[in-house]
Amino acid sequence: MTIDGIDQGICTNCYSCIQVCPATLYKKMEDGSVKFLTNRFCIKCGHCVSACSEDAIIRSDMDDVEDFPAGKKIDDFVEYGDLMNLFRAKRSLRRYKKKKVDEESLNKIFKAIRYAPSGGNRRMWKFALVSDQKKIEILRERIIEEVSKVNPRYSKGYRVKKKLGMDPIFFDAPHLLILYYPPNSLSSGINTGIALTYGMLAAESIGIGSCWIGVAHRLLAANEDLRKMVNIDGVIGGVITLGYPAIKYYRFPSRSPLKIS
Repeated sequence: MTIDGIDQGICTNCYSCIQVCPATLYKKMEDGSVKFLTNRFCIKCGHCVSACSEDAIIRSDMDDVEDFPAGKKIDDFVEYGDLMNLFRAKRSLRRYKKKKVDEESLNKIFKAIRYAPSGGNRRMWKFALVSDQKKIEILRERIIEEVSKVNPRYSKGYRVKKKLGMDPIFFDAPHLLILYYPPNSLSSGINTGIALTYGMLAAESIGIGSCWIGVAHRLLAANEDLRKMVNIDGVIGGVITLGYPAIKYYRFPSRSPLKIS
């Protein structure tokens, strides 16, 4: 994705590109025209493309740029009440059907993650989708083994659930989605949380459940051999489960009010 300049034939000199560019790469000239200075420092955020009413920004490798639907503004896309209902209904799902998610639905989730914001639009994250049940079983057993060394109380609970035929770690989820990033990447811990949250909310909107698995995050972060098993070369940013819900919910739970000073 590259910004190559401005089509002066259709530019109206509204200066929106100057106002929105975070890298200050557009300049108002003495004759009132706008000049694109360089793409060397462009972070490829696309703000200038989105803000130009005349579509005068010349670009390459940006095939998925689309106009908003006719007459629509951003605040027309989703009613606040509908969005809040999705936020309030989202549950950390711990009961899954033993059925793999179809490819079309997975791709919808991945597409949503593509549009998550990241610091400086660096987008340093990578993903591993683990659907091999043998690998998931190895991860599960290693987690139980490691937890038993440091917290026998939790380990006992895991083993009781396992004897009852339950998966105490991944809850029989058919997929794990693991996000990772290169070492020393700025803001990557925050970025990864945002990206996975985008994916989880998108999943919820199409009937697919998810849950953060913090204990798997910690185990993968501490064990290179397990990271290699799932083809990960980087710092673990988060682990979530994905799958079809095996249980239904019927109402929104309560949450404590925010404490805002």
